Amino acid sequence: MLAQLLRHLNIIVLISVCYASPLYEFNSFEQEQHYYEYIGHIRCLVCQNESIKDSNAPLASQLRSVIYEQMLAGNDDETINAFLEERYGAFVNYKPEANGLTSMLWFIPLLLFFGYLFRLFVRK
Repeated sequence: MLAQLLRHLNIIVLISVCYASPLYEFNSFEQEQHYYEYIGHIRCLVCQNESIKDSNAPLASQLRSVIYEQMLAGNDDETINAFLEERYGAFVNYKPEANGLTSMLWFIPLLLFFGYLFRLFVRK
């Protein structure tokens, strides 16, 4: 009896998943692909180790909605990035724009490492 009930419940769940409507409607398949690719490059500000594509945080959901609305409005990636960075800072991007600050974040650890190696070999 319980097995039959579980089997019927599984069938109902499968049917509901198959007929679920998508959350966002796009003008074209390319636009939809671009949207899902783009949100994969935006960092969730709550989780900080996930993209907003993978996060279930309420803020990630809001950011997905904002990006969706901006894409439907015809804004390009640069405009959307500028909006997000103005509002949340450069941290929101997984791949931030290369500038003086981001370059320092990469080169200072390298300089410290090579300085340590130099000091190690000079002592001996």
